[in-house]
Amino acid sequence: GRIRRSSRSPLRKPIRKSTASMKQEGERKQLAQERHNEALKDPTLLSDQSIDEIDLAQSTKRALTEVMGLQKLTEIQAQTYYIARDGKSLLARSRTGTGKSLAFLIPLTQRLVEADVATFYPGRDIGALIIAPTRELVLQITEQAKQLLTYAPEWTVLSLHGGTKIQ
Repeated sequence: GRIRRSSRSPLRKPIRKSTASMKQEGERKQLAQERHNEALKDPTLLSDQSIDEIDLAQSTKRALTEVMGLQKLTEIQAQTYYIARDGKSLLARSRTGTGKSLAFLIPLTQRLVEADVATFYPGRDIGALIIAPTRELVLQITEQAKQLLTYAPEWTVLSLHGGTKIQ
């Protein structure tokens, strides 16, 4: 027979956000966006490395330029791209709003696009696993990964974070 849980089960309590927590989340997002916009005003943020100059799949270049509106890499992205693309470990630090998420996502998506998709089985294999400390960062990384893979439909992005139904 099938096992059913009662709707009164403590395991099935719906997670509801209070108005105050939603307001705080909105304020955090707005503050992060303001820091990002301020960082973009810094002339030392962008490198001399054009997106067209680096060794990238055409689908990734199109996503970066057409979907994300980028023309150049930031310093952190330019300095880490080839190291990460080659699968080497690295530790990099940069202030908020400098493109750290894309610094690892660009080489990651390049490695995925170059991979033999025939060796992956849908629903069973995972091309990459990214672990982030906060829900907001998970959502940001998920959105950027989806944008980067816009023109690579053979890959999908799945986000799991607190408050998400696992099914």
